[in-house]
Order: sequence, then structure tokens, then C-alpha cells
Amino acid sequence: MSTVPGTTDDVVVAEPRVSTAWTVARWFTLAAFVVTVVALVLTGTREASYADLQRSLESGSVTHVRVEGGLEQFPGADDQVHGVTTVRLVWEQGWETRGTTVRQASSQSQLDAQATGVPHSGAVVGPVADELARHFPDVEVTYADPDRAWTSWGPWRMSSGTVAVLPAVVGVLWLLVLAAGPEPRHATRFAWFWLAFSPLVLLAVPAYLVLGARGAQEGRRRLTGGWAFLLMLVLHGAQEG
Repeated sequence: MSTVPGTTDDVVVAEPRVSTAWTVARWFTLAAFVVTVVALVLTGTREASYADLQRSLESGSVTHVRVEGGLEQFPGADDQVHGVTTVRLVWEQGWETRGTTVRQASSQSQLDAQATGVPHSGAVVGPVADELARHFPDVEVTYADPDRAWTSWGPWRMSSGTVAVLPAVVGVLWLLVLAAGPEPRHATRFAWFWLAFSPLVLLAVPAYLVLGARGAQEGRRRLTGGWAFLLMLVLHGAQEG
């Protein structure tokens, strides 16, 4: 409960009344969010760029890279492989696992001729091992089949399994809390909804649970759903660009 100063008799502004069950669900969802982030940090792959990998190779901080889906792995492939494909590069950076997606082509002309809608952070012409060795001659390269079943949440990517289910559980809990709670503070329900589907998800989810779920304050301007939707589109466009 708070007061509004500046009048002869201070006006009391009460926080909206909410049920105990909703309050418990709110804080339980925040706890589940923290557990999920910790699990993703420990077991997931954090998205990076091909330039990050190149710098790490050149500094000597990365000595091993796993290649998933390279042209060299196709049945019957040899040194004269042809075509364009999408390759996943995974490496250990300190205490975390990082990964990035690049395009691989057997020649620059083929790379230029074939466009792809798959987001990627760079391109490799020729065998991946040869390209990586240009940045660190002693790099160890191993090959693995591409992971066809994976999900992502924020900057992390994970294979299907128990940990991969956690973001979905948090998402469902968060939506239930959003729908059942008081009119949110700082942004409308639809605004919080769109923010949670943007690259700002890791900020939006805890921000709503800690600040937004406290209830709207009369007379205060809030972010509306329309502006939040446009912000989501801009952020997704910038991320893919």
C-alpha cells in the first residue's frame, strides 16, 4: 500500500488484491525459470558467431571443433565433394559449450548461386577442416551426424530431452500467471505476451514476474500490445540479419 503526496489528505493507493494460489504460482514460475536457465547454461549450447570461433582459434583458446553435417560426411564423399549445405560447428569455450551455423560450399560460385533461408553466421568454401586450420593449424576436427531434433530458448540450443522440455513448462506456467493475474504494471497483457516471444524473452519473463505482475497503477502510461508487437518484429529482423 502506498500514498500519493501533494494533497491536503494523502490518497491511499492499494495494491490489487490477488489470491494466495496466484501468488504462489507467480513465485513458483520464477523459481522454475531460474532452474531452467541454470540447466541450459550447464547442458545447452550457447549460440555464437563464426567470427567468435575464428578469433578463439587464432588465440589458441579453442583446439577442438565438432563438425555436424559437413559435405565431407556425405556417403561416397571425397576431396572433390560438390554442392552447398548447412553445417553446425560446436566447440568448448571455457566452461560452456558454444555453437554456430555456417554454409559450406565446394566453390565460391556455388555458394553465390544458391541462397538459403536458414540463418547462418558465415560461410566456408571447401573442406571445413582446411578452413579451420587456416586459423589454428593444430586444431582437432571431429565429425558427427547433424542433430535433427533440437529446440532453442534465448541464446541456447539444446537437443530434445528432459532439459529441452523445461522452457516449454516455464512458458505455459508464465502464460497462466499472466492470464490469471491482475492487469500488469508497465505494459499491457498483450505487450508482455509479445515481449516473451521476442529475443528479449530472458528479460521479459522475470521482469513480468518481479515487476509487472504487481498490478497496474492508475494514471501511469504502459507499453501497449501494438508497440510491443512491432518491437518483437524489429528485434527478430535484427537477429536474423
